[in-house]
Amino acid sequence: MIALALFILVFCTPLALYGVMFWEHLPAVFLLFAGLAFIVSTPGNVWVAAALGVVSGLAVFLRPEALMMDFLYGLATCVLFIRERRPTQVAFLVGLSLAVLSFLTFNHIEYGSFLGIHGRQVFEDNNPDTRMGLHHGFVNLWDNNRISTRYFFFTLLLIPLLYRWIKIRQTADPRPAMLAGIVIVFSLVTPFLLPNDGIIQWGARYFLAIIPVTLVALFLAEQQWNLLEGRKIQLWLLVLIIAGTGYSFYHNTHGGAKELRWRYNRRLTASYALMNEKPGSVVILSRHWMINDVAYLFEKDYFFAASGDDSLRRLLPLLKKNGVHEFIYVYDPRVPTMAKMLKDSTDSHLWTPPGKRPWIREDYVSKVYTIR
Repeated sequence: MIALALFILVFCTPLALYGVMFWEHLPAVFLLFAGLAFIVSTPGNVWVAAALGVVSGLAVFLRPEALMMDFLYGLATCVLFIRERRPTQVAFLVGLSLAVLSFLTFNHIEYGSFLGIHGRQVFEDNNPDTRMGLHHGFVNLWDNNRISTRYFFFTLLLIPLLYRWIKIRQTADPRPAMLAGIVIVFSLVTPFLLPNDGIIQWGARYFLAIIPVTLVALFLAEQQWNLLEGRKIQLWLLVLIIAGTGYSFYHNTHGGAKELRWRYNRRLTASYALMNEKPGSVVILSRHWMINDVAYLFEKDYFFAASGDDSLRRLLPLLKKNGVHEFIYVYDPRVPTMAKMLKDSTDSHLWTPPGKRPWIREDYVSKVYTIR
């Protein structure tokens, strides 16, 4: 079972490949595993329990979703304390609280906000297109869960797990169902708090935190209920598990390698070539995140940020006044409402309204425009 769980973790989930691409994710998930280990196998030593709480709480310094995970770990520990009344559970909560409170205190002292600069931007943003709210929350809820489930099929198996636990809950250990509840609550609530639309291949990055929890819940249930040896799994469900495992294996190995080749070898090739062949040019970026891809060119070209028509109407006359006759405009074709004044017949297919166009993969398109 351990070997099978490790195989799924490495080859059938995005955690391994994604974790080495974005350095902070793998350490954060590793630290959160301390809280998961405490819930599954509560130690008898108070100091060990407190240390596990501190380690799990330290994950909040790396990733914002760790706040939600630690909060849910704390709720689960409170439920276990009501049932078992063990002092180690209190020690874990104390250690967890100390680590999280130190993070919030540091943010408040250093940045004037308990959630830090980025957290304050998310909730105090005045731009209706980016501000978190119910509309964006429901969009994220659908997109993030849909994409993440596509590449991590095993979350769907938590549904039959909960169904079986409800049927035999009088004699069942609550921990598998408790872990399943943590995953489900996280998946339903977090999209309303974190601004991520799941544009990367594997969906929203903060969903990586639930992968170990899901696998431990499933294998813990199998161990306690002896599902495989007792052949208590219906044939249709067993076929679904095998097919889903194969599907996840394909998308997280071949699919991941294919995506990496496109993202790092082809995605920006045309735009870089266009900027390099026009020395001294002016480049206007329509989205703030694009600066990450062109920062190395800052000493070569003049870069401006213009989010829409109003920005361009103010910027273009100033450029013309200073002798600039053409510029390179870099835009995201997945957001067709931006800069309508630049539309023409040659790129009309990229400006089609979202509901009337096929899915567009490109997120970085460059074109030369003349200032008249």
